[in-house]
Amino acid sequence: DYLQFFRDEYLTEEDLVAFATTLKLCQDGIGLSPCWCLKKLDHPGLKHFSTSHRFRPQFKGRDARMLALALVDQFMPEDGAVVVRRHICKSQHCINPSHYYFGTLKDVKL
Repeated sequence: DYLQFFRDEYLTEEDLVAFATTLKLCQDGIGLSPCWCLKKLDHPGLKHFSTSHRFRPQFKGRDARMLALALVDQFMPEDGAVVVRRHICKSQHCINPSHYYFGTLKDVKL
């Protein structure tokens, strides 16, 4: 379950609440379809998020995309699976879980 996943990432229940609250704010304020690019958002709830990694958004040093997918019950399937950004998303730092899925390296290249 997602609680165990967050614990495995050394995040507290307070971190989980902060992360889920931020996703809910984005969903309510921006909608489900557009990108939730961290570089374009300005909200106090984003204080633990970072765009310091070149290719992915971070939450307290963890991959925010993977945390978002775990929160919406899309846990990582098999070994070797990676997070793949859908073609509709143009932002490297988007945290919208509907813009990602778990796939293979071949999916990434496509």
